[in-house]
Amino acid sequence: MIQESTPYPPFVSNIPFMVKHKVPALEYLSSCQKLHKLRLHGRIEKLPLSDLFPNSITMMVLFHSKLLEDPMPTLGMLPNLRKLELEAAYEGKEITCNDNNFCQLEFLRLEALPKVERWHLATSAMPRIKGLCIYDCPKLNKIPERLKDVEMLKRALIG
Repeated sequence: MIQESTPYPPFVSNIPFMVKHKVPALEYLSSCQKLHKLRLHGRIEKLPLSDLFPNSITMMVLFHSKLLEDPMPTLGMLPNLRKLELEAAYEGKEITCNDNNFCQLEFLRLEALPKVERWHLATSAMPRIKGLCIYDCPKLNKIPERLKDVEMLKRALIG
């Protein structure tokens, strides 16, 4: 467990972050310029703006974050993000991936998002996606048409 006051030196490349209730403020991440992997386990009231995340992040896992705002517009602006996993991370009904977002993303896992009904994917979003895992998203009745040919590594319990 990481204490809120614990600063990380700029050479840290992997932060596993597990807390029982609520993740502390994430603004300190901007000083971790060599951070590649970030796993956050716990409630997050709101994601910081994308420019507060280091550009070096290539993998992110949000677990039980229970975000109220769609995280995709913020996470989609991380320029080197190649793998994203969202498990019980969002409480909303829609996810939106805007144009020119997720430019490097290769793998996406959406799991335990019981309220998500719609997924909007702009034409130029996720141009390099190779793998997709959707599990326990019972109200998500369809995936964007452009992703129909992406390898479905796991697809269960969606509409």
